[in-house]
Amino acid sequence: MMANLFYVSSFGGSATLWLARSLDLHDDIICFHGSRQFPLLPASRNPQQHLPNSTELTAGEFALRMQILSETARDTRGREVFVGGVHGFHGLQMHPAMTTLDGCFAFSIRHPVLRIASLYNEHYRVMRMNTVDAQGKWAWLRAGYATKHEELITLFCTVMEPNPEDVILLWLASVTVWADYYSARTPDWPIFRMEDYTVNRDVFQAMFHTLTGNRLACSSEYLDRIFAQGKLNVHRRNSRLPAEEFRSWAPNGKRIMAAILRSVPELLEFYQEMGYPVDYVLEHDPFAKERSTNALSNLLRHLIGIHTLEEEAPLFRQGRRFA
Repeated sequence: MMANLFYVSSFGGSATLWLARSLDLHDDIICFHGSRQFPLLPASRNPQQHLPNSTELTAGEFALRMQILSETARDTRGREVFVGGVHGFHGLQMHPAMTTLDGCFAFSIRHPVLRIASLYNEHYRVMRMNTVDAQGKWAWLRAGYATKHEELITLFCTVMEPNPEDVILLWLASVTVWADYYSARTPDWPIFRMEDYTVNRDVFQAMFHTLTGNRLACSSEYLDRIFAQGKLNVHRRNSRLPAEEFRSWAPNGKRIMAAILRSVPELLEFYQEMGYPVDYVLEHDPFAKERSTNALSNLLRHLIGIHTLEEEAPLFRQGRRFA
């Protein structure tokens, strides 16, 4: 029997805060959002506020603390209590940690164009603020990501000092594709679509039962409380269709997304299967003539980080089995 633990991994931009708060609303669930520190406040309270003396933990330590909390809560309440996390920054490192403790590990996903747009709007808004934190974040992105991937950036930018918009979008597109590649290559872990679980009560209920091993009730009253919140979290500010959103991007943004997706053809079938067609994106590939050799694609795959996944996790090579 699975442990009273679950973890939904996501890079963000897929209503993870909404999902964490929804799960935390259940009387027998304690759910956290976006943290690797402990102790911290549950998602339905203030997920950004850490309690005094919080310490940063490894993925294994975080999972173990959640297990201890579930046991303590069970003893206190006299019934089973599940503890989980959504969009914690440990991300995919939580899979082996959850497997060791017999917890449930799953993915949250969203159409890549809309997820990147949501994340871009949030990060770019923050980085334009005249605050120490905002300046530090941009400095980290420039000194870290931009310096490390200078060769990739210069493929899209004709100047050595790339503009912030290009760097931020390239960073978010790379990480999104990297995370989705993981999802596509893992045949046994459940994947939940934001477009479904935020609007469809039956889908949310099925996801709930997956995360809790069918050991907690998902009542109509509980579902009423969830969907009274509204389906959208603070990062999703428009209701454009993916193709409409993509048409609004600047030319460099379209080229960046097209070149990255074209370099990871394994994802195209996955996106199609998930109901995320991206044909209109591929039309903007700026390197179509250079695709006669694999050099460019290999460079993009290498710098996105896919080479690391293939070297360190050979089980992913089998790929997801499509229905």
